[in-house]
Amino acid sequence: MNDQMGDPVVPNRLVQTLLLSSVLLLGLGGICQTKTQAESPNSDCNLHPSATFTAHGHSVLSSPTFIATDNSSPSLTRRVYVDGRVTALAFSPDGGTIAVGGDSLAILLLDAATGRTIRSIPFFSDDELALLDASPVTGERVVRDVAYSPDAKVLAVGHSTGLVKLFDTHSGQLKSSLDDVRRERADGQPLHDYLRLPLAHEDVSRVAFSRDGVWIATCGQTIDYRRDRVRRLGAGPTAGLLKLWRADSGKLQRDLDGEHNQQVMDVAFSPGDQYLASVGNWRNAREAGSGVKLWNLQNLQVASKLVPPESQQQGATPLCMGLSADATKIALGSFVQTRRTGESRGWIQIFDIDSGTVQTNWLVDRPVRSVAFTADNKSVAALSGKCECRLWNPATGQTQAVLQSVGNPADTSWTAFALSPKDDVIVIGGRNSQPRNFLYWWKLNRG
Repeated sequence: MNDQMGDPVVPNRLVQTLLLSSVLLLGLGGICQTKTQAESPNSDCNLHPSATFTAHGHSVLSSPTFIATDNSSPSLTRRVYVDGRVTALAFSPDGGTIAVGGDSLAILLLDAATGRTIRSIPFFSDDELALLDASPVTGERVVRDVAYSPDAKVLAVGHSTGLVKLFDTHSGQLKSSLDDVRRERADGQPLHDYLRLPLAHEDVSRVAFSRDGVWIATCGQTIDYRRDRVRRLGAGPTAGLLKLWRADSGKLQRDLDGEHNQQVMDVAFSPGDQYLASVGNWRNAREAGSGVKLWNLQNLQVASKLVPPESQQQGATPLCMGLSADATKIALGSFVQTRRTGESRGWIQIFDIDSGTVQTNWLVDRPVRSVAFTADNKSVAALSGKCECRLWNPATGQTQAVLQSVGNPADTSWTAFALSPKDDVIVIGGRNSQPRNFLYWWKLNRG
């Protein structure tokens, strides 16, 4: 697809920061308990808008509708509603459990087959909450990302407060917190009490385990990113938009800030740990650019860069990526704004990792908030609209299926999804102003 964009303009840092905030804060978080409703695969609600469901007398998300373009027949198999909003979802490696994080004080582990709550894990200690409540830091407290270790025994949780915690998934006990201890004040005076918390970043964007379980990669803002916050807290500068940690000890192994010194929006390890991939912008004396950097895990040096051709760069801000299971391709999702109309759109580019070239690319109606390959590499899924998830053929860019929810209030949006690593199941969640929000389970039935 070669839509003409017309006079694109590169967003400045403020716009990028606001976009990051909107992308990461629009979530579905806050969860205390779940209730489920199993759906018949042949129910009319799989094909048409139907009755609006209620919780505590409030209307919530309407039933989705599906448009299949490749003879597939997606079916809504389950609805689970949760209290509050959800901002992060992840399947365990065996596909048996789903971790759900949001704006509540707990992380939920759900049975992927039934949607029932297996465990509720408190995120903050009482002392941490007291420090946060007494700090001058404002803003929502939400989970940014959740990630399972390869053996599913540990769950890493990254939070907007800058905390990254590792929990035992069996007991729910805290194993360790990732702590960059280099915070200091130039005048030698004591830090604000808030900064005595074990902070990995000022704000966390993503967390990821290596496939051998040895490393954890995190990305996010530095402690001194917000200037007003520096003045209020008295915090000196720390490096660290992209960091690598030991998973067993939680110790910082390497700060990769020097090569990624503008923004890092997403990070992931390749399936065979051949490399660490990071998405963002960079600028130094030699070059300025944006795209994907591939890091050699042996020497932690940049092995290569995946940069879109100039015709596909202007006005585009990379936000997210998805890696194919065979480690040969990366799907890059971006935000695009045009100067002529001020319109915000999305761009998906499929890179061949060996050649470093874009094989296919296509524009979508909205900024791409998250993107992922299905387990069989036959589809790329992305959230790119208020209440829409699309699947495309990564080789051609042709739409395979569209999952939509229609007839929703204006404040409703889908903001998180997870793909099962074992079968064609997608779980999507959204947000609205009501006290409860749905998670939807779909079976793609692609045959």
